[in-house]
Amino acid sequence: MMPKLDARKKKIKTHLESYITQNCPKRNVAVLLSGGADSTVVALAAHNIGKNVTAFSYQVNGFPNKDFNQAKLTCKVMGWDFVPVKISQKSLYNRFLDLFSVYGCSKKTEAECLFPMLDIIQSVKDRGFNQVLTGFGSFIPTNRNSSILCSKDPDQYWRYRASQVNVGDSTATEKIIEVAKSRNLQILMPLCHQSMIKALNGLTTSEMMGKPYQKHHYKDIYYEDFLATGMLKARSGSLQVNGSIQELFEQLLSDPRLKKEGLTGDAKRQLTTLCGRLGKKSLDEMMVLAQKNVRAVKRSPYKPYSLASVKRRSSKKLFTVVSTFAGGGGSSTGYRLAGGKVIFANEFVDAAVNAYRLNYPDTPVIADDIRKINRNKEKVIDLFKKHGIKKGELDILDGSPPCATFSQSNAGRGKDKMDRKNVPYSDRTQSRVGYLIHDYVFMANVMQPKVCILENVRGLAKSFVYEDALERLRRYGYIIAYKILTASDYGVPQKRERLFTIAVRPDIARRAGIKTTDDLLKIFPIPRNDIITVREAFTGIEIDRVERDLRLTQARKESLYEIMKALPLNPSKHTRISDVRKDWKSDFNLTRMCWDLPAPTVTATGAQGRGGLCHPEENRLLTINEIKRLMAMPEDFQLTGTFNQKYERLGRMVPPPVTQAIAESVYDKILKKAS
Repeated sequence: MMPKLDARKKKIKTHLESYITQNCPKRNVAVLLSGGADSTVVALAAHNIGKNVTAFSYQVNGFPNKDFNQAKLTCKVMGWDFVPVKISQKSLYNRFLDLFSVYGCSKKTEAECLFPMLDIIQSVKDRGFNQVLTGFGSFIPTNRNSSILCSKDPDQYWRYRASQVNVGDSTATEKIIEVAKSRNLQILMPLCHQSMIKALNGLTTSEMMGKPYQKHHYKDIYYEDFLATGMLKARSGSLQVNGSIQELFEQLLSDPRLKKEGLTGDAKRQLTTLCGRLGKKSLDEMMVLAQKNVRAVKRSPYKPYSLASVKRRSSKKLFTVVSTFAGGGGSSTGYRLAGGKVIFANEFVDAAVNAYRLNYPDTPVIADDIRKINRNKEKVIDLFKKHGIKKGELDILDGSPPCATFSQSNAGRGKDKMDRKNVPYSDRTQSRVGYLIHDYVFMANVMQPKVCILENVRGLAKSFVYEDALERLRRYGYIIAYKILTASDYGVPQKRERLFTIAVRPDIARRAGIKTTDDLLKIFPIPRNDIITVREAFTGIEIDRVERDLRLTQARKESLYEIMKALPLNPSKHTRISDVRKDWKSDFNLTRMCWDLPAPTVTATGAQGRGGLCHPEENRLLTINEIKRLMAMPEDFQLTGTFNQKYERLGRMVPPPVTQAIAESVYDKILKKAS
């Protein structure tokens, strides 16, 4: 007998069907059907509202796959189009290495999940789809850690999951989303949405996973269909195990090319260790493992530039910009390099305001908290009017709201900081730092710029605050796309990853021929095919000998000096103490740079405490001029304050070449077309 749906299950059903209706306007939809309850309930929701389902499922040639067989049976029962994706074992070794050297996987689960998805993504694209529905990110706990947390402290579990809206709780899922986006395929996750949090919030593990059968909150919604497919009382298993990917990878452990890795333990442990090590290897090391000729990565010389050249380019006045959360002027420098005119900037940290005014004295800087500016719409309108800008006239509204709440270096503390008051930020204090993105959106909705460009740490994409902010922009019709860009892909000698968001006003989008998110994703600049290493960046640099000697002397007085001495000089890769001493356990994250790679990320606190970047062949932290090179700032860019304040200003900036690349593309492909 079909069970009666309670209010909670009705909410789940309503959410699923509404989500698919809103996000999948076409009659035909693609679904990644793993064979488990999560993806099946998504496919059934699409079926129930009249969509034609095309299901994609994979099987590794030569290996049994329970999930594949179940997906095939489900499609037969439901009358769906079934697309089998066969995963070949051909060139397995090098394809496995590519997961780490090309796609940036850092651990076993990421590699196991991404490996079959590469072929599935291509198959979905070949069938003409630009989006695919998945069961990714389900809030019902399916792994040991989440189940334990939900059992011990349901409130804490649901608070944690609320911060994972739209990205799930898995770095493997993030990696799949990232790769799919790079191929213009949108991954849809209806089980990982704010509405689903509201429907499931408060449930315990036993309530979700126990009687009358596992995941009954999903299965009861389409009870008869789950019953007909034999899945009603079936229990979910690991996708990697059921899909035979782990078993496939275990074959590689006997490959003689991996013997020097010295792997021990059972096959699973060896594979876990191997993946962790591969994720840390340099490109040249990976090429040795692949038995390819060790070629030098195409490198370019660093080209120093001056403020005078920045101002010459800006004199073209191709487009207008207002920069909020402008810092010391990193992003503004990039807009100027692209030919833009910065009408005014807003920043509230005194040292940053001083640096901005010192380098760009002709640009007005509103030295005030944006929240005071945003007290009412009239005040915002009056401010822009004072600078000659009417509603709808501004080309680009730029913003880099404070990101400490979401940064990797602050991991684990962000949720607590969201609502805290008087949180230290630079030389000031700020309350509810994580919500400042909403002040940017408020200003955007009041002034209706043609294009909005936001920069932040990649962790912001996981937050409900970010999703809520984007939703507020969408209400005004803005088409939005976001992408994680790596600074070294755009002429910056630094592997700095940041989340960039572009939003285009609907009338501008129409005139520029942008109809969908996929269209907008193509606006993001194409990475260059070369890199600038630390060696190239420091070539010809002018070092203040007094400052260098001070850094050497100061280093000997610091608690991290013993760590610094333990790091080998001229390493073949960026090296931390944990790379040298495998048994070392501490929060020291000092990194000795490798000459022949782009630098690791320069952080705002890198000159303080237990971390920072160490010179490749000297036991000292970097000088200000060296940091300026790694941030690709003008040679004569001036900074004020103490050494730590100067370092912080640079660490908080957006490297100008990244902003320049985005702005040039936005101007050429949007603003110029729409004019």
